[in-house]
Amino acid sequence: MLKDEMLSAMSLAAAPRVPARATSTNYEERQPDYTGCLFIKRMGCMGLAPALLRKASIAMNIPVFLDYYCVLQHGESMVAGNRCCEKLVLTATSTNGNEYIFKFYSIPSIDDSIQVWNRQIAFAEKLRANGIKTPQYYQTNNKYTVVFEITNQIWCATAESYVAVDNIEITPTVMGKLAQLLAQMHLISERNGITIGISARWYNAASKNEIIRFDKFIQNRPLQCHPRLIRLYDKICEQGNELNFNIKRCLPMLPSLAVQGDLSMTNIFFSGSEIGVLDFDQSGDCCLVSDLILQSATWIELIRQKYDMAYSDALNIVLNSYRSRRNFNNIEEHLSQMLIKMTQAFNYKRVNYIADIGRTCDFDAALYYNELEKIENYLN
Repeated sequence: MLKDEMLSAMSLAAAPRVPARATSTNYEERQPDYTGCLFIKRMGCMGLAPALLRKASIAMNIPVFLDYYCVLQHGESMVAGNRCCEKLVLTATSTNGNEYIFKFYSIPSIDDSIQVWNRQIAFAEKLRANGIKTPQYYQTNNKYTVVFEITNQIWCATAESYVAVDNIEITPTVMGKLAQLLAQMHLISERNGITIGISARWYNAASKNEIIRFDKFIQNRPLQCHPRLIRLYDKICEQGNELNFNIKRCLPMLPSLAVQGDLSMTNIFFSGSEIGVLDFDQSGDCCLVSDLILQSATWIELIRQKYDMAYSDALNIVLNSYRSRRNFNNIEEHLSQMLIKMTQAFNYKRVNYIADIGRTCDFDAALYYNELEKIENYLN
């Protein structure tokens, strides 16, 4: 009790000059009418954030000014694999002027999710120890998470150093650096045999993912009244099934190792001339080549929207930059070529576009056939 009172007194003492970004706004000013997070809305804007912050700062021995915080994110989030929970992210300023990010996750009970969070953060810290720029995470009793209860709701909290993030635009140079960063992270996982114990969610060819939507393609068979379309569609399905089968057969031949899992433009920052990485909530285990090809599909799409660049040229930047840090073995080389075909042929945007054509009242058979021909060309 005495320790709690001392820390509370410190956090409520007269504040020194703190960063304007932290003092300019608080939870009261930032909260919209509907937050998307029912528990946060029910608790009220002035009740939940300070209560969570106070509990976490005491447990982690990070005295902060409770009146100075900023909400970065709140709402439902998929974390710890497929766990859907309420998430609240705050920045706060400590009594010594340092800034921290506190992340809070509501969980129904104390379960394996907590161990997953600890392993995800331990992976981030291993990367940092090996030269990758990441925020520093803070431990309490050799754990990166603290668990407590507020109004009959269990919360898990983590704390990390605040990193200023500017909007980084994709360029050929940045894309090359991203591929090199991914290769360096893969090497660290590979050399240390790091695993997290759950599958990476978004860019894992071993499961339904964000890029290859062959599953949706085969669910949208064109109208039976167009036999020419049906023949080409069935041929593509046969080719896609064979390629998908070979990919699934190849994946178990390669280790599934820890990856960051979401190397998007919002999760990176510049540290000098180097790129650093944030946010390990989606980290998990994955075949390293799958992580590269599927994640880079998003970078390539972004850069082709901005520059007049052929797909092959953008892909070569990615592969050459990655190989400058880490080479493929024979199985990885074979798998990469199959994954490249699948990401080109059944890219989620192309599949969605084809599905939209098929649903229109004025069905354009010629346009549909033209799109199918493009897919066939990618597969051959």
